[in-house]
Amino acid sequence: MTDGEFNLSYFDATSVGGVYNDAGKETTRTAATKLCAAMRDKGIEIFTIGFKLDKTNAASTLQNCASPDTGSVKHFYQAADGAELDSAFQTIARNIETLALTK
Repeated sequence: MTDGEFNLSYFDATSVGGVYNDAGKETTRTAATKLCAAMRDKGIEIFTIGFKLDKTNAASTLQNCASPDTGSVKHFYQAADGAELDSAFQTIARNIETLALTK
């Protein structure tokens, strides 16, 4: 779970923006995007919720991280207050109740 505001120590990153910074290190947004893609490539279904997001990039990163919507199952939510956040979690819980874990 994340608020979309990235922790700069993650992936030894030193900035939030673009792909790589001047030191050649990966930025947190790039690292998050790659991590999400790797999870989806392994078949992991990803739900994301943006809560009171101030930054446009944070919302787009979370939306791009989420698995693609399928039929009636939505994977990215934005919540502006506690009631919307609760509603998003309730909806996700109902959706994952139908999933089966396999090995």
